[in-house]
Amino acid sequence: MSMPSSCGTWLWNFCEDHASPVPSYCTAMIEDPDNFMSLFLPKLSELGTTCSKPYVTTENYDAMLRDDFLSYDRGTVALMFMLQGQSMGLNAETNPTFPDLMYEADMYGQRALKATGEEMRDVGFTDGNAFKVTLIRKSYYEPRQCTCVTDAWMETGPTMVCLQSLCNPVFGGDSELPFCKDPSRSLSVIESAEAFGTFEELAVNCGVPYFTYESLLGPMGYIPNPRDWSTSNVAAMFAAFGSMWLGLDAVVNPDMGDISYTNNINGNKFMTITADELFNMGFSLDNAKKVVDGRENSFGKACSCVDEAWFGGGHGPRPPTKCLSYLRVECMKDASLPFCDMEVFDYTVEPPYNATDPNFHANFSALAFDTVAEIAQECGVDWVTRENYNTAFSGEVQISNWNTGAVALMVLVYGDMMMGINAKTNPGSAHTFYNNDVSGERFMLLDPEAMTGMGITDGSGSNFVRTRNDYYGFYAWPPSDIRDDAGVRMVNDQFNVSITFILDKLLNLDEPAFSFEAELTVIVSWEDERIFKRCDNTGINGHYLEGDPCALFWKPTLKWNNMVLLDDPDAVLKPSSVEDLGFTSRVGESVRATDDLNSPGLEKSIGYQAYKVRGTFMGDYYFQQFPYDQQELNITIQMPDLPLRKAKFVTRADAVPSTAGAGDLPLWETTCVSSSVDTVDENDKGTSAVTAGDDPFGTYMAKLDDLDQATGISEMFAHQDVQANAETDNMEAKLDVYENYRKWSTVTLTIQVKRKPDFYLYNFVLVVALLVFVSFFSFHMEKSSLGDRLGLTLTIVLGLNVFQIVIIDNMPATGYLTNMHSFLLASTEIVMVVAVENLIVNAASKRRATLESTLNAFLRAVDNKPTTKIKDVEMKEMDSNIGNTLLGGTQKDSDLESNLKTNPMFLKGLKKFKSNAESDVEEDSTGGDSEPDPTFMRRSKKFRGVGCWKSWNKIIYWVDDYLDVVSTIIFPIVFAYFYMKLGDEGEMGGEGVVQNRCQD
Repeated sequence: MSMPSSCGTWLWNFCEDHASPVPSYCTAMIEDPDNFMSLFLPKLSELGTTCSKPYVTTENYDAMLRDDFLSYDRGTVALMFMLQGQSMGLNAETNPTFPDLMYEADMYGQRALKATGEEMRDVGFTDGNAFKVTLIRKSYYEPRQCTCVTDAWMETGPTMVCLQSLCNPVFGGDSELPFCKDPSRSLSVIESAEAFGTFEELAVNCGVPYFTYESLLGPMGYIPNPRDWSTSNVAAMFAAFGSMWLGLDAVVNPDMGDISYTNNINGNKFMTITADELFNMGFSLDNAKKVVDGRENSFGKACSCVDEAWFGGGHGPRPPTKCLSYLRVECMKDASLPFCDMEVFDYTVEPPYNATDPNFHANFSALAFDTVAEIAQECGVDWVTRENYNTAFSGEVQISNWNTGAVALMVLVYGDMMMGINAKTNPGSAHTFYNNDVSGERFMLLDPEAMTGMGITDGSGSNFVRTRNDYYGFYAWPPSDIRDDAGVRMVNDQFNVSITFILDKLLNLDEPAFSFEAELTVIVSWEDERIFKRCDNTGINGHYLEGDPCALFWKPTLKWNNMVLLDDPDAVLKPSSVEDLGFTSRVGESVRATDDLNSPGLEKSIGYQAYKVRGTFMGDYYFQQFPYDQQELNITIQMPDLPLRKAKFVTRADAVPSTAGAGDLPLWETTCVSSSVDTVDENDKGTSAVTAGDDPFGTYMAKLDDLDQATGISEMFAHQDVQANAETDNMEAKLDVYENYRKWSTVTLTIQVKRKPDFYLYNFVLVVALLVFVSFFSFHMEKSSLGDRLGLTLTIVLGLNVFQIVIIDNMPATGYLTNMHSFLLASTEIVMVVAVENLIVNAASKRRATLESTLNAFLRAVDNKPTTKIKDVEMKEMDSNIGNTLLGGTQKDSDLESNLKTNPMFLKGLKKFKSNAESDVEEDSTGGDSEPDPTFMRRSKKFRGVGCWKSWNKIIYWVDDYLDVVSTIIFPIVFAYFYMKLGDEGEMGGEGVVQNRCQD
């Protein structure tokens, strides 16, 4: 608060003139401004008396501090305006005496709060100040609690300002009040007179005489006939329940209770007043129309029981509050009514009731239906009948066969609880469905756009489509499952799922990765007697039209077990779709089709899906017979959510590709396409019921053995099964049934392919054969040309190694030799042996020449004369060879003879040789002094005992004469043998040998 500048100047001068002693407020004016006013009050009161301002008193200031504006007298109001008017925004220059104006006009608290702008101008306020006062006075001075009784409540109860003022200690509230702890129960304030006591006290203090608990009891059901309501009953109904029951806008007409009360609207007038009359009284035009349109349905003969949607609860649906209020009165009149059982409906609890009460009894709607049907007849709602009730809630009639009345009744009772149609925002949803002729068939076809077009709110329309599909989810159960009389889902009979495969083409066969890529057409079909509508190629790529019942029907989920995920973390075991032909169904003659399109000759309804897929799959390859090998490419499919107890596969596949060569790769020929059915158990799925001891589930499963057998079986499998339940005493039979929950049916498509060997024969085998045969040319090269021979063979070895590397790069690593590997290895070994043969022949040739030259030199030394058969030049060479051979090292020709004659070992050998030679010569037919035959070394047995001249000479001479010739014959034969082994396809039954499945 602030003081006029002239007053401030005067006070400053006054404080300076009283230098000693200085008044406390003078010091506080500078040092403690917050306490200035309390210290200055005595002086201010003195000034008020001096200046003839009777409202400027200490008593009025104290009253002003209590912040209870309604209790202010005119003096307190005037003092408050004097001290705080400028801070409120009033212009003191244009109205310098507005506190005096308030005092003289007798503006006490309640009058100041309710005075209009015109009244303020009559007092003497300027237009601007009068507007300011009416604009801000409530936010500054009206106790916030008054909004609890002066402002109309919202749909959920008192306004937020009211609740804050009652619960927030800052505003003097009590946070311990029940509705403060749980704001969703704000309506609990009218559960009893005690709970409503706070509001009655506020109504007295705030000047709202009609807002009492007694006045509210009439609209809440104690006075069922609204024509008997008093003026206070009607005003209290508008203030507390106008938004909730009639849908009035409390923001536009927060004073609707005051309007009703001041215009003396009693029950009879309320039921007959026109919209124009209400508009002229102060209601907005929209609110006036809502009053007229809704009063009959809301208050006439409890028609809200059949006109307004019921609310959903945790246990069961419950009628609107007004209907329950009426039914409560009925129970008070006749407690023998079926729904008046205290365990079903505790009618001692005073209304209204929480619209979302989760504990409302599940059987209430069934027990109260007869009473509700009577109300419906009185209110002209002819579709609320027992016949429609049985149709909608017995579960015996398929929804596609429901009439419009059964659909409307279901929406009335379960629209909020089960269908997602908000009962607050769509109270007339049942009538909306009925008026738009929504039968069971159309009910299943409605989409959000159609719902909005009928008048249902956007959010409820979308929720309806989603929750409708969930609620009627039994259509999405597999055909093996049924719902028993108690509504429990159970397994009944196993059914078949047929799969037909058509191989379109093989796209790739990656041998090093043990994988292959294929494109195939898959047709899946099954029988399902629940299919009631003909569908033609719907749901392509999984996209159905909103409300299309074809989306509800069960379709199998397939898992492609050996598919390669290609390191994609988001990938699933499902191939990519090339073309989806969607879902197609045909309705059997035993089913009433919604479109009357039953298929002649078809007993049960069927559904089938067809699509073309492409995927990469793991394969088990065997390459022993490569490149004449055959492979089986398997694609295994399983229904992971359907154990063998529920479903099994039946299958067929094209025995031959549909078009000749269509399924072939350049290097492969498709020989057979077949399919087979098998089963896998839970271990094949990678799961086990009994695992490590630190696994909670596995430990629990192990403990089931300690329970009685029936309990253990039930806990272990957790399936409700018709067949198992029938075996009440035969535990083994029951266990046999449940064992099939541990097995799954699988179907395997087998594509048998045969490698086309021509590529490898022409590009590898033929070239390798040519290289090997070229290596045989070395047998016909000069024996002494070892470098040329080895150069040829070793170059060929390097070439063969290149082929070996190429084959290895194009083949997976295996733990065995394929025929091709064996062929290449044998070829390499043959060429290596050829190289060794070249070395042997060259060495033998050299050794032979050395022996012969040494022999001639030896003989000449014996006779001390040159042989007539050897020229002088040859003699010198031989002499050198003899010296090198017998004495070691290289000798000069002049030194050779003297070295021989002085060598003791030579002389000793010579002596022995002469004696033996003489005897041999005598036996020689030539006789005389003729020279010994140089070849006699090969004939003389005695000569073999001399050093290294034994049997080796024969081997060396044979190798030199015949090894190349023999190799020219043997090596091609050996190579031909390995070439023939290359084409060996193995024996049937051997590893890697494929039997054609398409042959009988």
